[in-house]
Formats: sequence, C-alpha cells, structure tokens
Amino acid sequence: MTEEGLLVYNKSKGILSGVDALRIKAETASQNIRIGIQEVFSHSIAGEMASCFEGSVELFELDSGEMERHLLEKKIDFGFTFVPFPQKEIEYLKITKVSFASFYKRGAFKNTKTEEVPYVIPSSELLDNPLSFKFRDGWNKDLSRFSPFKANSLSAGLGMVQAGVAAIYIPKFLAKSMNASLITSQQLVEVQMPPDRQAAEITWRDIFLAKTGKETREMKKATRVIRLNSN
Repeated sequence: MTEEGLLVYNKSKGILSGVDALRIKAETASQNIRIGIQEVFSHSIAGEMASCFEGSVELFELDSGEMERHLLEKKIDFGFTFVPFPQKEIEYLKITKVSFASFYKRGAFKNTKTEEVPYVIPSSELLDNPLSFKFRDGWNKDLSRFSPFKANSLSAGLGMVQAGVAAIYIPKFLAKSMNASLITSQQLVEVQMPPDRQAAEITWRDIFLAKTGKETREMKKATRVIRLNSN
C-alpha cells in the first residue's frame, strides 16, 4: 500500500465508523414504538402489547381527545380509542367491536332492585364528539342509573366495585381479564336486570386505530393484540 493509500484508509475508517454509528442509532430509534391506549386497555393488555415487539415500547395512557393531540404533536406513533375526536390529519380505522355491560362484585346487592344498584361513574363528562357520548364510559345518556359515586380514574372505580359498594359499566373483556386472577368470591358478575332494561344499554362499541400515516407492521401487530384480547 502506498503512503497515499494508507492515508485514505485511515481517514475512511473514521468515516465508516460514523456511518455505522448513524445506522445503529437509526435502527434503535425505529424500534422504539410509542402507542397511545385508553385506561381500559392498560388494565388488561398492556403486558401483551409490550411483549409483542422486539424493540422498546412506550405506552401512553391517554383520554379521549388527548390521543389526537399526542398524535398531531408526534408524541405517539399511533393509538387506540373508543371515542374519536376527528382531526383532518388523523385517520380512524375500525378494528373490532367490544361488548359492554354492568358489573358488580359477586354476592353484592343480592336483594337490591336494579334501579337502586349504586354505580360509580367517571367524574367528568365528554366534550362534543361524533358518537354523541356524554359519559366517558359510553353509558346511554337516555338511560337512568343511580350514581352516588364518581371517580377520576378507572382504577379508583374498580376499587369501589371490588369493595362491594358499587357497580360499574365496563367492557366485558376487562371483567374477564380481571376475573382470571381473582378467586371466585372476589370476581365480577353482570348486574341482573330485566331484558328490556338490558336491551336499552349500549352493549357494543367500536375500537378505532388512530394514525397519521400509512399502516405499518407495528400497527398491525398491536391491532392483533387488541383483537385477540377484546373478545
């Protein structure tokens, strides 16, 4: 090798090393998946969602409306929501439907009439939305319920339910997920009610994938987790 060749070789090593560093950094960044989910999912599928990706996963627990803001500000890559707040830049894809029902702790309110069963409900109402939901839990606004308890988080509401002092309106898959780790006496059961009352409740709701770009492999993976765990 000539002296000039040796000089070029030594300089090229530094350049190639920098290129490799940039490549590794880019690959690492691409593996950092940021997903927005609503609180109901964090209680049931957060673990499976995180484990389905090879790289690092960051889950953001976001309320309706917050999801859109995080998407537009590029704080998350995509998200899943029950109540979309449409923005021109955001696309919503229906990925599945889930069934909702009223639940209380097994053995609670045995001799209580349906209309007298106390509910814990979200402490704040939804802003205007295309699905016309007033209550954050998706309850039919035209159907009355006795609601002496309010909570600003699902965790707090479920705590009241497990203490046997209230009923709650949640997706059936969430109750199923919770019951899998509870002894029989602590499990949640559906509130018993007349057929006409039960029919008046909103029993099915869509889950939407919210995104701002093309559908990616990561979106498909996360969507598969939602579908498999929301039956």
